[in-house]
Amino acid sequence: MDVIAFSSQEGTALRLTELDTPAILDHLLALDAEDRFLRFSYQADDVALAAYVHGINYNRDVVYGIWHEGLLAGLCHLTVFDDAGHPAAEIGISVSRSARGQGWSSRMLAAAIAEARKRGITQVSILFIRRNLRMMALAHRFCARIETDGDEAVAFLPVNERELARRIERYLLPSGIEVFEKRPVQSGAVPVVLVHGAGGDAWQWRQTFLPFLAQQGYHAIALSLTNHGGSRRESVGSVIDYVEDVEAVTRGLTMEPVIVGHSMGGFVVQHWLARNPARRAVLMGAVPFDKLDVDELRAAQDNLASPFARTVLAEAMANSPEARVENVKVPVTVIGGARDKVIPPAIVGRTARAYGRPALMLPNSGHAMMLGRDWQMAAEAV
Repeated sequence: MDVIAFSSQEGTALRLTELDTPAILDHLLALDAEDRFLRFSYQADDVALAAYVHGINYNRDVVYGIWHEGLLAGLCHLTVFDDAGHPAAEIGISVSRSARGQGWSSRMLAAAIAEARKRGITQVSILFIRRNLRMMALAHRFCARIETDGDEAVAFLPVNERELARRIERYLLPSGIEVFEKRPVQSGAVPVVLVHGAGGDAWQWRQTFLPFLAQQGYHAIALSLTNHGGSRRESVGSVIDYVEDVEAVTRGLTMEPVIVGHSMGGFVVQHWLARNPARRAVLMGAVPFDKLDVDELRAAQDNLASPFARTVLAEAMANSPEARVENVKVPVTVIGGARDKVIPPAIVGRTARAYGRPALMLPNSGHAMMLGRDWQMAAEAV
């Protein structure tokens, strides 16, 4: 995931990341009992607020904030979820009492809706208590359809049409692995299996790669590895356990896939290739075959926003063997982001040389190239 730099620009809705977790929690803890009730529709105590903040999924959700005098004074959290194969979202907004009356809720909501449109989200809803007159006025300001039931109200903001062509199926395998799947119109399509990195999940591919690849005639499949996304939670000993997650998906395919791995997922894919057939492979900002050394791992961790991602990556490097390049018998395309600080171009070059192929460098991409401005260049390389 690209890390968005902190900005102190007052009154501007800015994207927040896991690096902003302490500020988000401080903002919510500063709300009094009435404001907490109006925000969450129940009397959320400090423990509940901490659980809420640490449960935000930055691979899937959108979080905006407004800073004032070095403190987070406004927060807008767009929680994204699957709704019958289409992405939908629920929005929660809070503004510190001292910062109200400046239109900050409108600015954050407008930014969140704009991002929702880009992501193909079909509908945004806001749940609130009817006596929350500020939220009622905000919903009317954005021409929402409002439904009420007793003390509760829901505002619905249609964002994108629900096109059947963009519907993506989500399911769990018997092994407990979460899968997102998008089939093209024609039958007999070549499968493309997409493997995320440490701290990621299948949602990272959902908004860009899955619909794009299906439109190009491929059977696009993305999975969430164990302990990621909606997949099972259990102890993981090494990257080989993740390889078995991928095999749980690929063993059910009727033809050899194109296999794509991002970051740590690229390291998983290199191990998978040593024991499974494929048409070809694509490594995107991938951990190299010979792993990250101590200094490279420290630099990668310093540029990952998620503590969970940092831990998973460290455990993978500590407990897993190197990948055997000589056992890989298929063409391998190696892609890197010129602005990637997690897996910088020098490491990408090392991987490319090992497979005897020049690296494709995306000039405007950081680490999360499936979500960045150059995502289509990466998808076309697949």
